[in-house]
Amino acid sequence: MRVQKMAVALMVGVVMLGGCRSSTAPEGSATPGEGPTDGQTPEGYGGGVLGAIAQFSAEANTVTAALLDGDVVAGGAALQTALGDLASNLAALPEAQSPEDLLGLAQDLPSTLQQAVAARREVEAVVVTGARLPGWSTPAAFGIANVYPSGAYLDQCPSPLDQVCAPILELLRSLVPNSAPVRDAHNGTLVYPVQGQTVAGGVPVGQIAAYAWRDGVWVEIPVQVDERMPYFLANGNSTFSIYSGTDPEISYVWDTEAWAMTRGDCSKAYDADPDDNGVNQGLAGPTPDPVPGLDADDEIVFMAADAGDMAPSGSRPD
Repeated sequence: MRVQKMAVALMVGVVMLGGCRSSTAPEGSATPGEGPTDGQTPEGYGGGVLGAIAQFSAEANTVTAALLDGDVVAGGAALQTALGDLASNLAALPEAQSPEDLLGLAQDLPSTLQQAVAARREVEAVVVTGARLPGWSTPAAFGIANVYPSGAYLDQCPSPLDQVCAPILELLRSLVPNSAPVRDAHNGTLVYPVQGQTVAGGVPVGQIAAYAWRDGVWVEIPVQVDERMPYFLANGNSTFSIYSGTDPEISYVWDTEAWAMTRGDCSKAYDADPDDNGVNQGLAGPTPDPVPGLDADDEIVFMAADAGDMAPSGSRPD
């Protein structure tokens, strides 16, 4: 089947906002170390209600940190400071001359509301999954991870829990004889496609292009295709793997699969020799997507800034 190039025509409405918040302190703000003046809180927290809340939140973090360190005296002192600053800031609120001062805004209220509801769509990416293009894509690969305790480190408990998990590890080792730490990004079994099965893939990703309708003509725009596939991550060399075992996830296909590289203590390389020669027992290269071409979980991506106007009905690029 001939692959038609992808036509993209989006109408993007962008509200451009004038002005921006200055990095300098607003007029009437206090300098560090001074008390609140004209409804402004010190230390760059801003003024009004928002500034009071920001300062109290920051000082509450100091209270929490002290208590977590077990320093009750420091925590109490920090709490007293936080409550005192909050009271001072709230007492200064009646001095505000406008709703903007009361709230602690650096610009007028209508502009703030407009900025809050207007999204800068031109800086965002538009992501279209292969599932949205059933005429182009095929079902994605899927599988199951090897069951626990595969991928778990069974030789040593994490130090805080050694007394608790030691008998559990002993039981697991008895259930999994000759268990060795598994370090593999593919510690699972693909259900589709099964090993050795050849499947008809979707359209070749290198033949996908995108166009925008601008000034009455089609213009090609940048586009990329990110292929994704299931991984089953097992890092049995780490003690945290006693919790995680093997972690299944859908991830972008790796261009470099460092987990597949082995050699010596100070170097790494793919295993170019298919025979187990005891020197390098990794993979020959990064594992490709088991479903060729575009499949349902792959992503076609372009920037919203590159989109054009609404195209005439039935119009297509040459």
